Amino acid sequence: MMTFNERHSVLAGNRCDLKSVAEPVLRASSQRSRFLHAFAGAALMLLAMSASGVAFASEPDLAATGPGSLVEAKTVTDIDESISALGATAVRVKYRSTSGRDGSSTVVSGMIFVPAGTPPPGGWPVLAHAHATAGINYECGPSLSRNMFGTAPMMAASLKMGYAVAAADYEGLGAPGIHLYLDAKTEAWNVIDSVRALRHFRPGAISDRWLVFGGSQGGAAAWATAEQAVTYAPELNLLGAAALVPPTDFSEYAQMAAEGSFNEFQKAAYIWMLMTQHRVNPKLGLDLYRRGSAKANWQALSYCFGPHEQERAEALQKVTADELKPATPAATRHMAELLKKMALPQQAATAPMLVIYAGKDEFIKPEWTRTAIEKACAMGTKIQEVFLADKGHIGPSWEMSTQWLNQRLAGEPFQDTCSQKEEDFPVGYSDGPKLPGSPWRVHDEKRPHPAIVTPAAAEGKPPSDAVVLFDGTDLKEWVSAKDGSSAPWKIVDGALQVVAGTGDIVTKESFGDSQLHVEFATPALPINRSQWRGNSGVFLYGLYEVQILDSYQNLTYADGEASAIFGQSPPLVNASRPPGEWQSFDIVYTGPRFKDGKVTTPGYVTVFHNGVITQNHTQILGTTLFHQLPGTAVHGPKGPIKLQDHTYPLRFRNIWIRPLQPTAP
Repeated sequence: MMTFNERHSVLAGNRCDLKSVAEPVLRASSQRSRFLHAFAGAALMLLAMSASGVAFASEPDLAATGPGSLVEAKTVTDIDESISALGATAVRVKYRSTSGRDGSSTVVSGMIFVPAGTPPPGGWPVLAHAHATAGINYECGPSLSRNMFGTAPMMAASLKMGYAVAAADYEGLGAPGIHLYLDAKTEAWNVIDSVRALRHFRPGAISDRWLVFGGSQGGAAAWATAEQAVTYAPELNLLGAAALVPPTDFSEYAQMAAEGSFNEFQKAAYIWMLMTQHRVNPKLGLDLYRRGSAKANWQALSYCFGPHEQERAEALQKVTADELKPATPAATRHMAELLKKMALPQQAATAPMLVIYAGKDEFIKPEWTRTAIEKACAMGTKIQEVFLADKGHIGPSWEMSTQWLNQRLAGEPFQDTCSQKEEDFPVGYSDGPKLPGSPWRVHDEKRPHPAIVTPAAAEGKPPSDAVVLFDGTDLKEWVSAKDGSSAPWKIVDGALQVVAGTGDIVTKESFGDSQLHVEFATPALPINRSQWRGNSGVFLYGLYEVQILDSYQNLTYADGEASAIFGQSPPLVNASRPPGEWQSFDIVYTGPRFKDGKVTTPGYVTVFHNGVITQNHTQILGTTLFHQLPGTAVHGPKGPIKLQDHTYPLRFRNIWIRPLQPTAP
């Protein structure tokens, strides 16, 4: 899998070069640590009562035994600035755990972090981080690095969200032992025990409610944690597991080695699989699986970082496909069997899971993950599945998971995609009425889809004569569309966010012919398909909808795509940006005119979506309806702007309008 700093530099929001997967540049700086003074028994602990009424111990419990009990706890003062600036307590720990291979007792290292200040009632909830590939040797433990191989900003972000954090190194990394690469069951037990160790460090101040996040190797660890937690740690309450690009079943690597079909990334990962399989099973005939430069440079190929990183990079470049081909078909089958033993799923998970995987993953075929999801669903596991067709192994980000994790902590409803069927997400209809003057039906499944274009990055600020409807500070210009009461949506980090189920909001003021600017972002996590993904709308006069939808790689009916006049006119092109990114509508419209209850002049609308024209003086055929012909509503020269609550947590910002003066005769 991807090396640790590559996987997590992306998760933390940094750029990296995928090619360096074969050239790890993991650098560990020396730790300046001091022993944390601790009493040996609970009788000597000093108890403090926090302002919240939570009784917690001021000293760690070093007297406990069994999995998760502390062997050693050292505070770390020389920690990355992103964490030290928060005043959090950072501790390198060694704790007892269990090997998933044989059930033997082990000692594992890791880092734990406790937020500054008073714990909330019930204690700090926990977010456990399961790390991506760091290497296979002792020196590859992330806790040995001052910035945890680049993941310190993720830990800091978790602390800011109000979590205590546990980050296991995994068996054999950072502490004596043998690390079996991609042994998800052992890694899961190590992760679970890191949470127990955190609770032993600050008894009473840490909640039993927790979540786990992991990417790449850590994605499989997070998946396995969801499966193992209920039986291995029934005293803990796992609320959810987010697994990004998890290597669920990589047994096909053995056949790929036999065929010589590895890419450079897979070759590097396979070598570590071979090495660690031999370490746990010395009787494995290693020379059946390697020869030539691979055999000659075997030691160099095991290095993960430090003074030997260039040596490993050069050794990897020399390894050819033939040097890794199993000597016999029996050897191929045997390696496949060894790798298959670690495959997921192994049992049903009781905690809900988020699984994000990619269509262009350099390490993992998407069908492997899809098969694992189907098996897990059949076992009864509840999964939210997200497939990013155009992304590689580093495409899914940590930020994509945070909202989902926070929702699990808050107890918000979970959408189980295991139970969904294709027919739940229609991408068009064949039975709608025909639009007047058009060969197409409303939401016609056969109507051609607009071409896709890539918009430039540009946003519009309000001109001097604009009426500012939302600037990030308040909702004074908006009310509930239901009853005219205060607008029920919320402001989060300067953005106006839909609160599902509270209803639409409308402007207090009414407007006639106008130029309207609206910026919006669909949810970063692209769950569901068709009209069930990032749906909302901008309604002119409160009646005529310009559709908002996550239309990025999301098939739906043409007249329902983003910037369509919903149910009437598809956009000229699809100018959508990826989910989570800010987008803009610039809408120029003239409303219909009526006389004696009839339309004398139709309304027209021009739309620029992300700076690209998608509606060019398009006639408005009537009011917006679903799966029906447009309706007719006689109204005055002015009406409100309405934003739609379609249950999805869209965000809006920088909303302004310029009323247009009638053209002089």
